[in-house]
Amino acid sequence: YFLQLNRKRSSNGFSANPISYTEMLSYFELNKICVSPEEIRLLDMLDNIMLDHHAEEAQKQSKKKK
Repeated sequence: YFLQLNRKRSSNGFSANPISYTEMLSYFELNKICVSPEEIRLLDMLDNIMLDHHAEEAQKQSKKKK
């Protein structure tokens, strides 16, 4: 689920936005998927890992420009 949700992620112009619960709900309803609370927590964890990784990469790129 995460990879599909990640591909549809919105952006604020500077970086990726977190995947919102509204986006998750829409995705699961459209695809008729029933998920458990544990799966939602896992998606949140994966999302946080991905956002942290992108922030670290952006910081590295910023330091290279200086």
